[in-house]
Amino acid sequence: GDVYKRQTDDMPTAAAHQAFEVSLMRPFGIGFSNKNNRCIIKDVVPDKNADKAGVLKGDLIERINDSDDQTYDGMMAFLKSQPKHMATKFVLSRTLRGRQAGLNAGVSGAANVSVQGNRFTVFQIALSTATDQWMVHKRYSEFEALHKVVQHNTAAKLPGKKLFGSSTESGVVRERMAGLNEYLQVLLSNDAVACCDPVDQFLGKGQELYPETAVIEQFDSGLSGALLEHSSGQAGEKISSIRRQAIEQTAKLGAKSLAQVSGALSSQAKNVSELEQRKLAVDQQLQECTGDLSQKIADADSAYVARSDMSNAVKTYSLKLKGIQSDNTTEFEHEKRRMNRPTGRLEAELEEVTRSIARVKDGLLELRAERDGQVKADKLKTTELQAEVDATERKQAVRAKIKEHLTVVQTNVNAEIVELKARIDENDAEAVNMTAFYDNMVSEHEQVSATQASDRTTMERLEKDEKERIEQNDKAQAQLLGELHIVEANLGAWDEIHSLRSVQLEAISAIRNSGSVEGNQYAVSHADAEMARVQAQADEEEPKVQQNNEERERILQDMEAGEMKFVEDLKGIRSQIAAQEANSSKTDEYTKKVKGELEFAEDQLRLHIVEKAAMSEILEGLQTESKHLAERLKELDRELGQLEQESTQHKSGLENHKQVASGRLEDLTEQIETEQQVLCAKEEAAEGNKQQLRELEGTPEQKGRFALLEAYVREVTAEAETVHEVHKEHEKLMDEEKEQLGMLEEELKTSSERLEKESRDIQYRIEVDSRALQLRADYAQDLGNDVSAAERMTQYNQEPQQNHSHVGYTDDDAAALPSQPAEPHEEFSDAHDQEMDEGAAV
Repeated sequence: GDVYKRQTDDMPTAAAHQAFEVSLMRPFGIGFSNKNNRCIIKDVVPDKNADKAGVLKGDLIERINDSDDQTYDGMMAFLKSQPKHMATKFVLSRTLRGRQAGLNAGVSGAANVSVQGNRFTVFQIALSTATDQWMVHKRYSEFEALHKVVQHNTAAKLPGKKLFGSSTESGVVRERMAGLNEYLQVLLSNDAVACCDPVDQFLGKGQELYPETAVIEQFDSGLSGALLEHSSGQAGEKISSIRRQAIEQTAKLGAKSLAQVSGALSSQAKNVSELEQRKLAVDQQLQECTGDLSQKIADADSAYVARSDMSNAVKTYSLKLKGIQSDNTTEFEHEKRRMNRPTGRLEAELEEVTRSIARVKDGLLELRAERDGQVKADKLKTTELQAEVDATERKQAVRAKIKEHLTVVQTNVNAEIVELKARIDENDAEAVNMTAFYDNMVSEHEQVSATQASDRTTMERLEKDEKERIEQNDKAQAQLLGELHIVEANLGAWDEIHSLRSVQLEAISAIRNSGSVEGNQYAVSHADAEMARVQAQADEEEPKVQQNNEERERILQDMEAGEMKFVEDLKGIRSQIAAQEANSSKTDEYTKKVKGELEFAEDQLRLHIVEKAAMSEILEGLQTESKHLAERLKELDRELGQLEQESTQHKSGLENHKQVASGRLEDLTEQIETEQQVLCAKEEAAEGNKQQLRELEGTPEQKGRFALLEAYVREVTAEAETVHEVHKEHEKLMDEEKEQLGMLEEELKTSSERLEKESRDIQYRIEVDSRALQLRADYAQDLGNDVSAAERMTQYNQEPQQNHSHVGYTDDDAAALPSQPAEPHEEFSDAHDQEMDEGAAV
């Protein structure tokens, strides 16, 4: 987690906090750091008091003993003032993340929302720790941004994007919910990634959620495998160019499909009525909210004006007091300089000498503590160096014994190697004769294998041709299907544009009629010009619509012709495969006879090979062991030499350390004696200054007049400070009232915008649902016609074939059949409504 750095401390976080207390004796063994004027544990020295008490780097110090000062400077000053021989109590706070905090996260749902005219999907993530629960909303693009940061440190994978269709479709949303939930679980299973700042900020508390007023459709976290299977089946149904299955499916559904469409029409009409009632309620709420907030703003403005007048009066009185204070202060300072001119210098000198004495005493204490600490450290260092010398001598003795043992083992291994080489030579001589016989049989087997390989190559080539022809046909059909989808989408868009243009022409015509009645020639002329422009645009787009219709017919013909040619090619390839399989069967029978003759030679030769391999493996192991023993002996010689050098160095270092420690101790003792002499001189100087001050105090009359003037100045100054505080309080109240006024105005603006937006959204949904209602009504009428045609065609297919002059369907019959399945599945209806909404937005 150290590779990610937090930029600010006020970012959202999913971390938990743990508070605990520790009591430490000096030296603490910790380093302090200033972070935002708070005291942080910067370093922890291993095996010291803090490390043994469980203090970690990054812990925040909340309190030291009973001090209430939480600033860095205050805590450092408090530590310096504490006695060094007593224990210090620290109250610490530690930040816990990931599994340390018991963090759990999961995608609990999703929603399609509309914000400022944009429709998209947000995923609801439910999070909890041992002490808290919260919810965050995230879009898929935010998951992508997070994955770019952490992808090199985790095996988690995001669910892929769809090449076709909308990301707000029900199937796509549910698939992404499952994939993103799995992504979160893998992400949080890695502590290093779960504790890093990007993931912590991504799942942090206090993030803004999308309002319920923006939600269009809700999804729970349950996934339906059947629903996904149906979606994939529906896509496969569109790919097929044979429409007979659609006709038979339409005849089976029949009245059931019509009843579903009728029920959907009734439900949608009820929804439109409820939306209209809701819009009236929102408009009424907007009117009431605007009136209440306007009255509050007027009251707040009146209070602000009254407070401003009071503040100006107090400010005027404060200025008068400042004038009086300035005059009396000037006289007081003049009298003070006249009486205490010599005294001021002496008091300054006395204060400086007193501070110097305190600094010298502190320095003496630190030097004595440093001397004691240095003595302890030198003793400890001397003990450690002596222990290193003893350890080096023990290692030398151990290495010498190991070398003597390895020399004996190496001699025995070399004798075994010589004996094993002689046995391998005898086995090679016995295997020569059997090898010659085996080679003759292998030559015969290779000839037969070559024939089999040729047969397999031919078979693989035919199978490859078959597979390539299938793939070529699938790619061609898929390409034509993609072109067909594009053309049909263009035709749908042209139909929607034509509908919108008709509405536009009606609106322009109404404007022209209104202008004609009112005698507004300017409106009439502009309406005529706009109608002419719209009509010209419609005439210009008509050839493009005709071209799309022709392109659709051409693509359908190409798809049918390509499929017929593919069937003929596939028959020819499969006949060649059958002939080749017969030839391969004969070759396999002959191969079995050759293998039978080869088995005896292989068995005999295999025995010699296995025996030789076993002896060779043993020989190789012995040679490797001998080599390792030689290398180990050389390594022991080097180690003995190094240990001899280390022993000499450690002894030399021990002597050097004793000399350096003795010199350091003498230096510290000399510094302490020098500081003690300076302290005595400073104390004598301070006593002389005090004696001079007692002689220059002045007469009783001068002291009395000076005391009266000083008391008057203090009273005027206190009165001025009181008036100033009153003025500051009035200004603070003015700022609060001004801020309240701004908040009321902002609340008025926000509430008005929210309610107006909600009203517009409801109106937009009413218009969309009304258009969708009309589309479903048209679809129900077309569905009835399709069902009737399907029943007639089914009846036609059930008649005896001798009564028909041909078998199957002609182009004229296909033209009368439905072009899509009759059952209006829920997912299909939702996707169709969404396409209509997007077309209306265009």
